[in-house]
Amino acid sequence: MASYPITGGDDQSLLEAVNYVASGPSGLGQQLEGFSSYTSTNLTGNFRVPFTATGAKLYVAPIALSTAEWLDDYTWKYTFATPQASAPFALGNGVTISGVTPSDYDGTFLRIGVVECSTTYVICREQTSYPNPGVMGTGGTIGLSVTGDGGSEISTDANAFVSIDGANSLVSVSAQVDISPFDYAVTYTDYPATAPELNIYVLIYRYVAINVGTITNPQYRFVPDSIVSKQLIYNTTVTAYTQGIPLTYTFVSGTSNAASGGIYTSQDSDSTSGSGTGAKITLQVTAPGTAYSTGSTILSIYGGGNYQVGDTVTWKGTSFGGTSPANDLVLQVASISGTGDITFYNSVTGTSDAGSAGTYTNINPSSTSGSGSGAKITLITTTAGTAYNTGSTITITNGGSGYQVGDTLTFDGLLFGGLSGINDLVFKVFSIGGTGDITVPASLTIFTPVIDNPTSGLYWYLLEVLVEPDFAHAEVAVKSITLNRRSLTAQVIKK
Repeated sequence: MASYPITGGDDQSLLEAVNYVASGPSGLGQQLEGFSSYTSTNLTGNFRVPFTATGAKLYVAPIALSTAEWLDDYTWKYTFATPQASAPFALGNGVTISGVTPSDYDGTFLRIGVVECSTTYVICREQTSYPNPGVMGTGGTIGLSVTGDGGSEISTDANAFVSIDGANSLVSVSAQVDISPFDYAVTYTDYPATAPELNIYVLIYRYVAINVGTITNPQYRFVPDSIVSKQLIYNTTVTAYTQGIPLTYTFVSGTSNAASGGIYTSQDSDSTSGSGTGAKITLQVTAPGTAYSTGSTILSIYGGGNYQVGDTVTWKGTSFGGTSPANDLVLQVASISGTGDITFYNSVTGTSDAGSAGTYTNINPSSTSGSGSGAKITLITTTAGTAYNTGSTITITNGGSGYQVGDTLTFDGLLFGGLSGINDLVFKVFSIGGTGDITVPASLTIFTPVIDNPTSGLYWYLLEVLVEPDFAHAEVAVKSITLNRRSLTAQVIKK
């Protein structure tokens, strides 16, 4: 090996020295690869490229299908029941189909996904071959939820390929990304049984090439190898649904027990025909032993989410002083929330005035901590001079719009026959409607050079967004993510 100083007459030392400089001595790069862009774009959530596309979504609500058609063992065509305003899916999207007859057409296309999409149909392709079902499919739905099943690592287009000799080289990796504010819906949470967290990270992920072919006919595939670095950009506790929350029901069937008169507060549902969970009602049985539809009144509806209009929801008769199945109550979801409206409240504070017993109908709040408006409640004070949460019944008669979970609403005590400041009623918003989605603030993440030390091989470094809920207890659906300025560089350096 050449050494300093070189005194001349040593051609081999001169050659080694020049090659060392050309290949990159310590602190200088041998191989510099990377990506940089200032053009705004959207993440696709695809398993493979393209990882970005203008206008791409990470969540598309289920779209009704009219027909499903087998084109070949790898390719399937699905026609929408009604034309869409724009093509709903990006190329490569891993869409999910369910409810088609026959069920051979159901499934999720992950590794190849959408290969063509218009406003009237979508064509999907899969790596695995499937035989012709023999008949045209009918009905069902098609949708997309990249983060809806336990979270997801979502690749960006900021990437770099490098090949290194692990014995003599290291990799210096740096990156940055500017992410616009984006929204997500809570599609499931078991709060308050647990307090599930949602964490969102930006990370640099290293993938390694493996040969899935033969020595004479190599076929390389990149598989996850290691997280090189990650930074937390958002953390919260998932406390309430924001999507598909029942607003109104219609009675379907059921008869109350002859001795079941009374009010049954906050009763949990037992089953549903759809995918919703957590629905609760407070039911007053006024005429025991008669049909619920004529002898009972639903005083309040709250809790739960991810329901669809038309879903049936069943409460066992034991919830209302009867037996099951003789006194089971079946309701059908007639409408769901969708404007950021309040659907349930908690943390009620305040005490009614001693002389304020009575009913106070459609009362607007005096103030709110957020930007929502239009909410109204009806208050029935049965035990005057006691805490509102024990001596009164509160019913939301208008959910308003634009509210967020955690907003505080204050009602002046004068509105309920009391005194201002002394008999004020205060509560917090516990759950809201479907377009009351929660917003993740904008973020700028910068990774200063990180020294990575993998073994010899071919590597692919990718800048990714990781959406990570406590998936055993919560699920979220990120609607879309817009990237602005972003870059990643990988530089091979000598050890």
